Amino acid sequence: MNLNYAMQMLDFPEESERVIDMDDQLKMMLVDDDPTVLELLVDLFADQTGLEVRAYSDSKEALEHLKTYSMDIIITDLMMPDVDGLEILRSARECQPNALVVLITGYGSLETTLKAIDYGAYNYLTKPFQVQEFKLMVKNAIERVRLARRQEHMCLQMRAQEQELEQLRQRCRALEERLEQAGYEKEQEQRLPGLSAGITEGVKPSARTGDLQQYEKMTGPPKDRLMRELRELSRQRREGLISEEEHEQRKRDALLKNMKSDV
Repeated sequence: MNLNYAMQMLDFPEESERVIDMDDQLKMMLVDDDPTVLELLVDLFADQTGLEVRAYSDSKEALEHLKTYSMDIIITDLMMPDVDGLEILRSARECQPNALVVLITGYGSLETTLKAIDYGAYNYLTKPFQVQEFKLMVKNAIERVRLARRQEHMCLQMRAQEQELEQLRQRCRALEERLEQAGYEKEQEQRLPGLSAGITEGVKPSARTGDLQQYEKMTGPPKDRLMRELRELSRQRREGLISEEEHEQRKRDALLKNMKSDV
């Protein structure tokens, strides 16, 4: 019997072809150099829905496939020829840090247990073990993986929503700035003719008429510069940096200066 291939779910895509999704079926790897034990463990999950099982009697091949296939749960015997369970555990922590690894052994020494914990094993079973004990351990591991997937899925959704919200904030700020600028320019356009008339009070009619015509003809950089200066003066007035009288005087000065620079 060749147990070095999947005994369930024949279609087993490589990691590069697989799209991680919260509802993906879970992948579980079983590694044991005893074909009889391995077949027994696989049969325990023959009717398990949402779970793909891949079984290996060759631990060396299992180690190589860890670099190719994504696994959620890895259950491996500890004492095996060529590659032991601790080596598989170490490799899994390097290339698949999110996978849960369970070690099974008939040698329940404290030293081995401490090594397994130190290397990051999820659980540790000592032979002989009860079938129900084994199934309960796998059930708990599956629930833990699914919970981690739900949490990751929620985090991704929250990040996406935060990005969308920030984009909306930026659009709103840009729109507010455009509306504020448009309203301000309209207000100034309504007030500037009277302002320019005030500047030219006491000036000969011909000169006053020339100044007004000069203001009306203002275009390009001088007019843009004038609008920027007026917005800045309004900000200073709102923040109490200058008085109302200073605000009016500086507006007149700015208008007169820019009218002359546009000549």
